[in-house]
Amino acid sequence: MDIGRSFKFMFEDEGWITKILIGGILGLIPIVNFVIYGYQLEVIKNVSQDQDLPLPDWDDFGGKFIKGLMVVIASFIYSLPLILVGVVYFVMMMIVGGGAASTGSEDMSGAAGGIFAICTIALYCVAFLYSIIVYGFVLIPGVMRYAEEEEFGAFFKFGENLRVATSNLGSYIVMLLVIMLAGIVAEIVGVIACGIGVLFTIFWAMLVSGHLFGQFWKEHKATI
Repeated sequence: MDIGRSFKFMFEDEGWITKILIGGILGLIPIVNFVIYGYQLEVIKNVSQDQDLPLPDWDDFGGKFIKGLMVVIASFIYSLPLILVGVVYFVMMMIVGGGAASTGSEDMSGAAGGIFAICTIALYCVAFLYSIIVYGFVLIPGVMRYAEEEEFGAFFKFGENLRVATSNLGSYIVMLLVIMLAGIVAEIVGVIACGIGVLFTIFWAMLVSGHLFGQFWKEHKATI
C-alpha cells in the first residue's frame, strides 16, 4: 500500500484546485453534500482499476448524488442499533430520575445518580466497540464493495465484508490509522488557514481515504 501517494495523488491532476474547491463548497450544503460521498466512491473505483489520474471530474452530478445517498442510507441503517439503545437509555433514565424526584429522598437521588453514571459508561463502551467492529470492519469494506458493484446489497454482505477487512488485517489496521491521521492533519491545517480552510482540507482527507480504500480493494481482489 502506497501511503505517501494517497496524500498527494490529487495534486497530480491539472484541475485539482478547481475540483477540491468544488468539493469543499458542496460539502457545506446540507443534503447536497451527499454528492461528495459519491465522488469519493468514484475515487475508490478509479484507484482500484489502476487509473493514473484517479481524481474524477465533477460531471454526472445526479449519479454522484444518488451513490452518496446510498452511502448515507446504509450508514443510517448500521446506526439503528445504537439509536435504539440510546432511546432505551434515555427512557430508563427518565423513569429512574422521575422516581427519585417524586420520593424526594436523598438516598434515592444518590442511587439514581449512581445508576445514571454506570449506564452512561456502559453505553459509551457499547457504542465504542460497535463503532470499531461494525463500522470499521463491516461498513467500510461494504463501501469499497459498493464502489465497484454499485448494488445497495453490497453494504450488507456482512460475512464477505468482514473477510475483506481480515484478509490482510495488518494492512487494514494501518490503513484505518492513516485515515485517522489524515483527518487530524486536515483539521489542524484547516484551522490554521483561518478556519474556513477546514472546508477544503476535510474534503482532501476524504480523497486520501478514498485512495487508500481503492488501494486496499485492489489488493484484496488480487489475492482472490
